[in-house]
Amino acid sequence: MRRPASPRPRRALRGARITLATVVAFVLAVGGFVPAAAAAALPAQAMESDAASSVDSLIRPMTLEGFNPENLIDDALFFDGSAMTAAEIQRFLDEKDRCTNSRCINTGTTSISSRGAVISHRTGNVVCNAIEGGTMRISELIHRVQVACGISAKVIIVTLEKEQSLVTGRLPTERNLNFAMGANCPDTAPCDPAYSGIGPQILAG
Repeated sequence: MRRPASPRPRRALRGARITLATVVAFVLAVGGFVPAAAAAALPAQAMESDAASSVDSLIRPMTLEGFNPENLIDDALFFDGSAMTAAEIQRFLDEKDRCTNSRCINTGTTSISSRGAVISHRTGNVVCNAIEGGTMRISELIHRVQVACGISAKVIIVTLEKEQSLVTGRLPTERNLNFAMGANCPDTAPCDPAYSGIGPQILAG
């Protein structure tokens, strides 16, 4: 036996439509398109119909056209050592910032030691060129790693967000910073403390 459909969603939708209709009428009145008195006198049924059409027009069916789960990003985009300038990285972090404490990555700095070139043990090829150390803004470190390692800054930024929500998070913790990229943090063991901190994490990420 099928349970009767609950009427609550219909009432909620009707309420949302009425609210939208009220907002639309208010905006039109303030904008000078319809006198306030005329807007208030619009028949409720007509307003609900218009609001329903507005709501329906905003709904778009989800499509997976063009999505290939075997190729989330092209190699040319992933290994783009000039994808963003340091200024563009900083501007992006500022635009996405919602952080309300002292651990915000758009205003934070980090200190790192200079690092020599990283050579692949398997191929003998240079994986990353040398990176000069010092104290710098996090955006500058992201840029240096992008240039030295040929990894797009966009990939690094996405990883910071994916792992610890450091781009848009409101209250990042010290732990979030210590394990910023998830580097050397295996699923079956604690993170390696030698790579603790946002600077070492971005370098190793």
